[in-house]
Amino acid sequence: MPIGVPVDHDSEKSPNLAVIAVGSNIDPEPNIRRAIQEMAGFLTLLAVSDFMTTRPVGNTDQPDFRNGAVLAETALGKAELEEKLHAVEAKLGRIRQQDRYGPRTMDLDVVWWNGRVCHPDAETRDFVKTAMNQVLDRFGVQ
Repeated sequence: MPIGVPVDHDSEKSPNLAVIAVGSNIDPEPNIRRAIQEMAGFLTLLAVSDFMTTRPVGNTDQPDFRNGAVLAETALGKAELEEKLHAVEAKLGRIRQQDRYGPRTMDLDVVWWNGRVCHPDAETRDFVKTAMNQVLDRFGVQ
């Protein structure tokens, strides 16, 4: 997977730094690889965490998840980035259901944006916090 691939963006915009939590419990290994490849098409990937196996939250009658995170630089705004991440989820076959804790091919969430935690999972779920801190540490971000 390409790390540090330059993004073609407007040089007048300051780059934004984002940590994106990545999770899947339906064919997780190939889906995570594909998600990272897709994100590399519109982000500069700076660091990728280790991926860990975690038990499902909420609906526990489903396969375990593989979870991790990426640190990325982008000229996109947060709302634009989230739209693109939802498009990647859809491309990988994610079907949004009423049960928000159900199985999924891909789950991509911006959990840290320009130095601030911006998603409750980054504060309440150890696996998200661990992956987020790992990519920030690997890139030397406090």
